[in-house]
Amino acid sequence: MEKILIYSDCFVFSGSENVIENILKSDEIKDKYRLHFCYAYNKTYKAGIERKFTDLTHITPIGILSAYGQWGYKAEIKAQQQRLPFSYARFRYLASLFFQKVGLHDLYNGWVLYRLFRKVQPDLLYINNGGYPGARSCRIAVISARAARIQKVIFNVNNMAAPQKGPVDKSLDNFINRHTSIFITASQAAGRQLVAMRNFNAGKCVNIPNTLSRASEEKAGTLNNRLRQEFNVRQDEIVLGAVGLLTYRKGFHVLLDAVHLLKQQNAAAFKLFVFGEGEQRSLLEAKIKEYNLEDTVFLPGFREGILSYVKDFDVFLCPSVANEDFPYVIIEAMLLAKPVIGTNIAGIPEQIVNEHNGYIVSAGNATELAAAIGRLAGNRTLLQTMGKNGYDRYMNNYKNQIVMHLYNRLFDSLLAKKTD
Repeated sequence: MEKILIYSDCFVFSGSENVIENILKSDEIKDKYRLHFCYAYNKTYKAGIERKFTDLTHITPIGILSAYGQWGYKAEIKAQQQRLPFSYARFRYLASLFFQKVGLHDLYNGWVLYRLFRKVQPDLLYINNGGYPGARSCRIAVISARAARIQKVIFNVNNMAAPQKGPVDKSLDNFINRHTSIFITASQAAGRQLVAMRNFNAGKCVNIPNTLSRASEEKAGTLNNRLRQEFNVRQDEIVLGAVGLLTYRKGFHVLLDAVHLLKQQNAAAFKLFVFGEGEQRSLLEAKIKEYNLEDTVFLPGFREGILSYVKDFDVFLCPSVANEDFPYVIIEAMLLAKPVIGTNIAGIPEQIVNEHNGYIVSAGNATELAAAIGRLAGNRTLLQTMGKNGYDRYMNNYKNQIVMHLYNRLFDSLLAKKTD
């Protein structure tokens, strides 16, 4: 039985790490391959692992250095909290950043990864990267894999690629392009950008969409409706909803502008709930007050069991303006049969078929967003039809079993197994 080693370096076990969870829990893949997962250790990530998995036998943390990892990033956060310019925490951060700039991190991490690869001796290395260039150790892992004579390497890129910066960046990309078997992106848009920004071989780029866990799919039909009761929303009021970090790239400031326009147009009765936290909370609260939307727009913060709240949404909104790929929140909304209004960036137009399971509007355009919301909010029949279309689209394209079968076939093809 061939062995697949998965490696990831990320702050937290969420978002792009869902791909790893789905692979490790796929019966179709587990029955055929021995799976081993190694990750760059930090306490937050480890806690996420322990929440997701009961069997940790084949999951191993390793000590990787990163200026933005546990040793450096957490030190900088502590330094900011202390407000001390010459604190030990800030010294740790700056020292860590210096070591990365001069390449000492790369040498150390490359050696650690080489020893890991020689010990595990996988037939296939699967690197899970949050974006590109993303985590530096994920790129160094390709060099270590080559030194350890691993012949098959998959590099999963979970966001839109950034442009190259300088000759060192270009040389490293050239090496990764030569020695990576397949690049996986969740959206076709991310694949095109990976080729355009980093000059990777288009023939090596494979599109496999994101999916939800089997547990999430099974739980979707049994969720309780929590929002209307908790926030005392009348049945005749339309519930608009969004979920995400309260940060600029999510476009919630544009959403408030759109809601302001709708209120001026005397649109159908509605309330908007934006679940999440982030550095833009105070700005959004100021906008809500400026527009006199205190009785219309609510920022409840984070909530456990968020899908129980999404189940009460009539319309799901994803007004992102930058830095997206193939948002999980959209396919979660589709699974719950919610029509979705999203923007024309990254892979969002691949998820939403305009006027079928929702609407696509221009990013940053509050007028277009308000018009789309108005069309849906004023037509409950259209709401239900588009929601049903979204559910069907999820089941036909993004269902866990379908997506895991795509991964299984890819592993089979690289390891020369028969596929059905």
